[in-house]
Amino acid sequence: MDPMEENIFLEEHMKLTFSIMNDLRKRKELCDVVLCVGQREINAHKVVLASFSPYFYAMFTNDVIESRQSRITLKSMDPRSVELLIEFAYTAQIRITEENVQNLLPVACILQISPVKKACCDFLQAELDPSNCIGIKDYAEIYGCADLAKAAEKFIFRHFLEVSESEEFEILNQERLIDLISRDELFVKSEDEVLAALLRWVTYDLKERTRELKHLLSYIRVPFVSSSYLKSLIQCCEEGLRSEFKDTLIEAFSDSKRISSICTSHKRRPPGPTVMFFAGGYLRRSLDVLECFDPLSLTWTTLSPLSLPKSGLGAAYIGKANILEEGLST
Repeated sequence: MDPMEENIFLEEHMKLTFSIMNDLRKRKELCDVVLCVGQREINAHKVVLASFSPYFYAMFTNDVIESRQSRITLKSMDPRSVELLIEFAYTAQIRITEENVQNLLPVACILQISPVKKACCDFLQAELDPSNCIGIKDYAEIYGCADLAKAAEKFIFRHFLEVSESEEFEILNQERLIDLISRDELFVKSEDEVLAALLRWVTYDLKERTRELKHLLSYIRVPFVSSSYLKSLIQCCEEGLRSEFKDTLIEAFSDSKRISSICTSHKRRPPGPTVMFFAGGYLRRSLDVLECFDPLSLTWTTLSPLSLPKSGLGAAYIGKANILEEGLST
């Protein structure tokens, strides 16, 4: 480079340029295209649309009829969402809300506006809740949002008990229910919770779903359902005079050899650690501290202190039993 030369980049120039173009758009000056979406007409400049959307770039730079038209009809798109995205093209700003995200994401996908698509997915991921996670997963899969679908699925697994109490769970079709209760990844304290979820699903539509109960029970890890819970279920059936439930349950649980091969014989194995506990002090410094760390949320929780300060405290977890071993000193 010549020592007398200097490359400069003025961000303010870019902002000013687009600001002027946006003012021109609003005043409908120098615009060379009108987008007709539903009952709305949106004025714009082809060069700006082509610069931010691969969809418009292909439309305006290839030998297709739209490239020569000054009025273009966009079908099957939400008018307000298209308007918001055109504003984004000129301003690089967009406001995503609970009210507009479900209409905005499909249009961002069609027009291939990757930053807005990602922002919508991030917004929906932050909104994941036991009452909506199944619907968000379905929605993400329809529009090819793989990361959001994966996050929603993990949320369903981790919060299975709460999810199973939601309306979205109750209206699942049988095929999707089976896929869910068959998964190893469910975070449940015991198989009792999975069986309870299945029975809630059946009771939502007793007339149609009771006939499928026997088949569905084959997806329950029968050896790991507690006898006390089974007895309480049978007692409830007797008190509620639901003999069909009682007979089916007894038949399914009376002989483990009759369990379908679809149902594996091992406990569910959710991926990764649930939480980690840290107790006591170190070397010969005794402390009564007991803390819990969640690797998924990266959060610490201080629990009730130990009854006596400990040093070098060890811990082990076997099934439902917690075993603490005293360390080097107390």
